[in-house]
Amino acid sequence: MANKNKKKKPAAPQQQMSPTKYITSGRARLLPLHQCWISHDWKESGLCTIVIQREHKTGNITFGTYLVDRHCLGLKNTAAIFSKSENEITMYLRQIFQAHGGKIPIDYALAHNIIYGAIAYAEDLGFKPEKDWAISQFILEEDTEDIELIDVEFGKDGRPMFINGPYDNVPKIIAKLEASVGKGNYDFIAMINPDFGDDDFFGSNDFDDDDDDFDDDDDDSVRNINDIEDITYEEVK
Repeated sequence: MANKNKKKKPAAPQQQMSPTKYITSGRARLLPLHQCWISHDWKESGLCTIVIQREHKTGNITFGTYLVDRHCLGLKNTAAIFSKSENEITMYLRQIFQAHGGKIPIDYALAHNIIYGAIAYAEDLGFKPEKDWAISQFILEEDTEDIELIDVEFGKDGRPMFINGPYDNVPKIIAKLEASVGKGNYDFIAMINPDFGDDDFFGSNDFDDDDDDFDDDDDDSVRNINDIEDITYEEVK
């Protein structure tokens, strides 16, 4: 006969998930799309910012930001930002879109085509997407045939056009262009002090969401939304 007085083992504590693991596990991708934004001047400018938002059941938003150079370098910078309130996001959006004259809504399928198309175009030229793409890609839908294919122009007038930013390694970029398309088959416009500085890109690492299990200790992959002045773009290599 079983011993009725035998004590039960205590349940193992529930393991919490870091924000980065939450996103890369695919859970963020399952959240419903909320809003999608793009720079107001994206059609005229080769450089644009895209923001894709997903909504938690608490009303908080997890979102990805993507700085895209359609003319040459592809995805210059990106970040994943976890579980922020609408009020916090309003400040963020105002900061990153002011250099473009504001933002406009964009259909998700078009945003998806711009981001993935720019990455593919740049990779053909020898340029890889910024390293945090390994995380922020999981804010987007999977790149499958289920996504409508939309014709978007990459390059300028049928050839790459490189306009340097303040942190671009110009000699290395020129060398890659000459290796991939050949001398004379690309355009280069040198900008010494461009009006659009690409050094105010930021993300999030302080989190709170009652509906999700996560642990934000020692998780630096998803950056802090308030560290605007401390984060600069990595040099394009």
